[in-house]
Amino acid sequence: MVSIGALIVSILGYTYQHYRSEAKQNERLAKLEERTKELVGASERLAKIETKMDLLWQAVEKNITRMLHSPTHLRKDGLLDRFPDLSTPELKELEEILRKEQESLERKNPHNFKLLAYALLIGRIHILQLERNEK
Repeated sequence: MVSIGALIVSILGYTYQHYRSEAKQNERLAKLEERTKELVGASERLAKIETKMDLLWQAVEKNITRMLHSPTHLRKDGLLDRFPDLSTPELKELEEILRKEQESLERKNPHNFKLLAYALLIGRIHILQLERNEK
């Protein structure tokens, strides 16, 4: 009798542990599914932001580079014409040229609208350099 009782208690204990473990797994799966949906939503939002940023930078590259052309600086104009398809050293060179011109213009006329063009293009150069370093 005792052995049958012990067997029943053992079976009940095992069954309890099994279903308790299964319930925890189901709970974990539900949480995982919820987090997966959140990640998919975040990924979709990120893709939309990236698309908008790409459009912004295309406009910046196209229009700002034209604004910064000057007949007296042929090297800069050549780099601007090929922007953003420049090598890493060329990007650094263009950034140095732009920074010097920006600083000079800022000393002469701190309210000149071209300062924004310089800031945007230098910012774009930094982004391109970061993207290249990530690859």
